Amino acid sequence: MKESRFVVAQFCDDIRREIGNKFSLMGCFGSEVIVNKLPAGLEKLCAHVRVFSLREDPIRSLVVRAYLNDELIATVEVPKDHLSDSFPPHAPKAGKLLTSHNVMLILSSIYFADTSLVRIEAETERETLTGPAIEIRARTSEELASNKTE
Repeated sequence: MKESRFVVAQFCDDIRREIGNKFSLMGCFGSEVIVNKLPAGLEKLCAHVRVFSLREDPIRSLVVRAYLNDELIATVEVPKDHLSDSFPPHAPKAGKLLTSHNVMLILSSIYFADTSLVRIEAETERETLTGPAIEIRARTSEELASNKTE
């Protein structure tokens, strides 16, 4: 049943809590962060991580980790009482309903000596799920030249 669980993440500049228990993702990135030159540092890099499972296959324990290349830079253990079924009691029981658990990672003062990857993984009670990654790289000489002419 491995296919019943997966991880997604949106990397961004900031995550802001809003009125009404909402949040906003500010400055969302695609697959890369481009800096003018390396080495470089970022004051903040955030990730909204969602770990999905089928309702019939609930996650019993969850630890979300962020790595800079191979170095562990953040760990969030989700309390077991936050892992209960997220569907209200009156939700339909039929069908392949997904449930998700959200983790907001705020990584501060990250230094990149060279082109790097920040990647996400989620460890559950039975497996480690590979999540997405974002590459941090310097602008190419062509990109720098095209910016000067605009």
